Amino acid sequence: MKQFINAVRAIRKNVYSDELFQCISDLNEIEDVESVKTVHELLLFKRHFALGGEQYVPSSGEASMVNAAKGARYRQGCLYPR
Repeated sequence: MKQFINAVRAIRKNVYSDELFQCISDLNEIEDVESVKTVHELLLFKRHFALGGEQYVPSSGEASMVNAAKGARYRQGCLYPR
């Protein structure tokens, strides 16, 4: 993925130069680049709940409560920065 990141940086750096199309070609030549559909997939970021050190799949109600609590903490942080 380092090659992918460097290619994206080169595109950003050369966005107004004659090298832009070469940078885009370099990006497209990276093996399996088409498998990256979103930044989320690129970062390989996966959230999961753990209970006692084991992965746990909460019910939809439990997940809703966790998300509501997280939202409340976020909003509180925005209103009352620490």
